[in-house]
Amino acid sequence: MSLRPPMFCLSFILLVLSCVSRAPVIHEEISVPHMATPVSYAHCYVTPDAFYTVGGILIKEDLSPSSPQGFTFDLKQNTWQPWAGKDELKELGTISTAKIGQDIYVFSSHLSKPAANELRVFHSDKNTWERLTVSDRIKARSASTLTAVDENLIVFGGKTADHSSNWAIYNTRSRQWKVYANYSAELSSHIALSFGTKLLIWGGFEKGKRTKNGYIVDPSNGDVKALAYMPFLNERANAKAVATEEKLWIIGGMSDQGPKTDGAFYDDSFKSWKQIPPLPYPDRKDFELALIPDRGVLLWGGRDSKNAYVKTAYLLDFDTRLWSEVILPNAPSPRIAHCLGTIGERVYIYGGIGAEPGPEKLWMIPFDDIKSPS
Repeated sequence: MSLRPPMFCLSFILLVLSCVSRAPVIHEEISVPHMATPVSYAHCYVTPDAFYTVGGILIKEDLSPSSPQGFTFDLKQNTWQPWAGKDELKELGTISTAKIGQDIYVFSSHLSKPAANELRVFHSDKNTWERLTVSDRIKARSASTLTAVDENLIVFGGKTADHSSNWAIYNTRSRQWKVYANYSAELSSHIALSFGTKLLIWGGFEKGKRTKNGYIVDPSNGDVKALAYMPFLNERANAKAVATEEKLWIIGGMSDQGPKTDGAFYDDSFKSWKQIPPLPYPDRKDFELALIPDRGVLLWGGRDSKNAYVKTAYLLDFDTRLWSEVILPNAPSPRIAHCLGTIGERVYIYGGIGAEPGPEKLWMIPFDDIKSPS
């Protein structure tokens, strides 16, 4: 007796599967009801089902206080939820953040006496805050970076009272700190990016001067190794970078000669650097980058040397490493200090200076809508 299903059953199953279609990917502009004014320099994160934002600076006419509040947008329920403890971060000032799983960590230091560091975690699944212990061996600092690499948080760089430094790893599973002194220079305005199982550090102000030095930090053993020589980029600070597990793009930044839009591409499979040309119109600074799967690196926002906001968007092709202009239909007004990233099959834009007055919004633009000018 044959156990194969009759052919008409197979045909019926295939017909049913062919009729099942995915939900449409649509353009959305979502107001944030709890934010009466736009926020700049916010920290933004995503999961497949949610968008998170915390901190930043509230834009007002006469003063710009730090925003102590966080919000979650639930993509399934289409609702915003303010984080518990709306004043939790009020006294912290400048913060650096990182996300591991559903937890968002906030690190802050202040140099006033007594100088101190603080680490807190927001558990998004419970809508609760928790204060964590910080090793007193970590020098107090401002403008440091906090980067998640697997289950570890790495505090690196920052400005200190005596212009020297150390760095530290916090293991979120064991809740233990390890503090290292094998990199002690004062470093700020640098790239700090998770790259595979390691941390990439590049550029910034090192000992008060712009640098093109780069380092690979291994959290498994605390090693800090100089990055392989890369001739394409000169010394610069505030460059932008995006990465996958094996590929890395560094673009832009401010050099001693002014803003730059060229860059460098690193492929870990071949251990090699390749040059990225400047934009067709290279008078551009303060832009943001996002990776568009299977297409390239999106560059949007920023301003020119006269501080005029620039709306033209560009896409760096993954294969050719050449820039081409693209249109983001129904995008917001041009701006700086905004969040730019991807969530599902859409690009998101949130906050920024130069934003229209009125309630804050979250823009989500489908990948398929991003096309070359006709």
